[in-house]
Amino acid sequence: MTLSISTDEFRAAAARLRVLCGQLEYWSLRASTEAVAAVQVSRVRRECDRLAQLATRLSHAAQAYDRGESQVITSVDALARASMSVAALVAPAMLTPLVLAGLAASNTTAGVALDRHLMAVVPVASLVGAGEAFGLVKRTGVEIAATSSNQCLAPNGYADMFSRIPRGQAQIRIERYSGAERYIVYIAGTRDFSWNSGSQPWDMSSNALALSATGVADSERAVREALAQAGVDARVPVTLVGHSQGGLIAARIASSQAFNVTDVLTAGAPIERLTLPASVRLTTVEHTDDVITALGAAAVAAAGAGVASAPATALRIREPFAPGAPTSELPAHRLTGYVQTARRMDANPDPLLRQRKAQLTFVPASAQCSATEYTATRPTPEHSR
Repeated sequence: MTLSISTDEFRAAAARLRVLCGQLEYWSLRASTEAVAAVQVSRVRRECDRLAQLATRLSHAAQAYDRGESQVITSVDALARASMSVAALVAPAMLTPLVLAGLAASNTTAGVALDRHLMAVVPVASLVGAGEAFGLVKRTGVEIAATSSNQCLAPNGYADMFSRIPRGQAQIRIERYSGAERYIVYIAGTRDFSWNSGSQPWDMSSNALALSATGVADSERAVREALAQAGVDARVPVTLVGHSQGGLIAARIASSQAFNVTDVLTAGAPIERLTLPASVRLTTVEHTDDVITALGAAAVAAAGAGVASAPATALRIREPFAPGAPTSELPAHRLTGYVQTARRMDANPDPLLRQRKAQLTFVPASAQCSATEYTATRPTPEHSR
């Protein structure tokens, strides 16, 4: 796939990389006076040097492109992808909004593959530690409130399950099937893409903690508390459904084995390096042009774990959604896009897809469904005193 991009965009990307270098240099200077490990500061400075070099090469490539030197077109394409992806080396734990601003985001299959390769060596754990030292990464606890409750019907397929993931104020939906002794839990994706989101636990801070495996993120803590309030214990079968950060939380809860998780269904979740118990039926839906799924490659480097493994029952569905030039809109990552893909899965006659759908949606006809949505917030400074 060839990347279509103007030389003005190359120069704009170079300018943004230089701004990022300035921010990193300021951080490293500030960190050198604080209680931050020297190795962390040194690593950030090395990445800053790499970004500066890429910015210069981007500018030179744009000049060569303007002169009509066709022999450099291929290398220019690669440089554009590399410059965008290298930003991801620091973004997950410090400047993740830049990913969504277009520096690392690329809704092309080749761009996602490159991001996944680079993210496999990102030192997320050490960067998260540095972020916590400066208050960028929050782990302050959460408050949970049940905000709505109503009767419901059992889901009828993949699309129906993805459609039930909360999109409003609530971040968690728990369906209890009385008579069947089963729960289905739906977990929303990231709600706030900034580091200073304050009361919103579904933010980039929780993303960084969940990816780094250095502790329990506030969003995961909120789901665990909601499960406790709903009366879910370690004996009752639970199905977890999540989009993006919600899928990451679902996989982390399943891997902890604190609950009797029988199934995990995710959409656009960065979970490729997580290890789940063999008893869990894992179903992952990924768009090959969704850059967020590539962030999951950072987990092994972050946690220092070995080769990740998936249950033998894992079913992975991957297909392109909206190939094209890089964009900050990330159409391939939106939940609405995954609902569309799920509709095609529902209509697909493939026996494996049909069998898994039956397993995910099976509820005895006599079971009564009640759904409760939960809203989680971080406590205000006044409440935390």
